Amino acid sequence: MDLCNARGSDYDMNMIIKSNHRYWPGISLIEVVILIGIAVAIGVIISVIRNPSDLQAQSRNAQRQHDAKAILNAIHRQANANNGLIMDEITVTPQDLCDPAAGITCPPETIDLGEKLVPLYLSEIPVDPLIGSKEDTKYSVVRDVNNKVTVTATGAELNQKISYTE
Repeated sequence: MDLCNARGSDYDMNMIIKSNHRYWPGISLIEVVILIGIAVAIGVIISVIRNPSDLQAQSRNAQRQHDAKAILNAIHRQANANNGLIMDEITVTPQDLCDPAAGITCPPETIDLGEKLVPLYLSEIPVDPLIGSKEDTKYSVVRDVNNKVTVTATGAELNQKISYTE
């Protein structure tokens, strides 16, 4: 028995053929965007979980960069206020900065710039965010023969060198 004759018309045969054809819709643009967003979020979460100490070290290095620039700018503002003369305390030998504001005595191998920089040019002498102390801030200062001052963050992490010269 023929299927067309059993149903009674050619139109019915077309319906049978169409009903057996499976239609698979494509993926819409919004679905693609959602999938990409999910993949990016998973990647960010994995990178944060794997290296939180590196992110913290990068954050501390950013603070060191800010502090070193602030110290250098304060030294130059103080020099500009004194007819361009850089303080005698800053020599051609690198010296670590000390902050005796807490009532401590600075070790002999350090330099105290607090009296000349605080509070007029800096609110306080910055201290390294991880290993610095008031006795040794882990910032050093040196002057070259051309009177260019260099401030270095000696406690930098991730093998990064943080040093600014003007």
